[in-house]
Amino acid sequence: MKNNDTKLIELEIWSDFMCPFCYIGKTKFENALENFEFKDQVQITWRSYQLDPNLHSNKYRNINEYIASTKQIPHEEAEQINNYVKSLGEKLDLVFNFDDMQVTNTLKAHQLSHLAKKYNKQNLIEGLLFKAQFEEGKNIDALPDLLVLAKKAEIPEEEVTKTIEQNLFISEIAKDIQASKDIGLTGVPFFVFNNKYGIS
Repeated sequence: MKNNDTKLIELEIWSDFMCPFCYIGKTKFENALENFEFKDQVQITWRSYQLDPNLHSNKYRNINEYIASTKQIPHEEAEQINNYVKSLGEKLDLVFNFDDMQVTNTLKAHQLSHLAKKYNKQNLIEGLLFKAQFEEGKNIDALPDLLVLAKKAEIPEEEVTKTIEQNLFISEIAKDIQASKDIGLTGVPFFVFNNKYGIS
């Protein structure tokens, strides 16, 4: 029996679509939430974060090469990191298809996430974006691929096109990123409960 007096739990999650651990963290959290008695009283807001805001999308760039260059580590070590991520994903029935994954700037994906919030579809679109990035090898920096995902979430095509072409929600994304700096966030995913308790 539900306790109607239970206060709403507000949860903010900072993440980026180029971060495989964010996809893993989302899945682990949702699995835990399923067993939570008051899951219907948890209000989730996804906050934008960009690991590499200056990244230029390049579908021909290998992810191992990108990680090796960014972290200044040997290519073999980058490959080991991704193999480790794959093994973590397998335990959660997640597929990490790094061979087909595209190295992309995630700004447009975050714009779509903010648009989805207007339709109460943010959590759904976040999952679709992660799957498109890590499993399906889609270009989440390209409007055609974003339109396909939006259609799955029943978000109007014209709204998505308008959002990308008119560069909407940029200020909201900037506010999310600034807020992450204000709370001293150094990595994602990062969870904040009731604007009070933070968990990396």
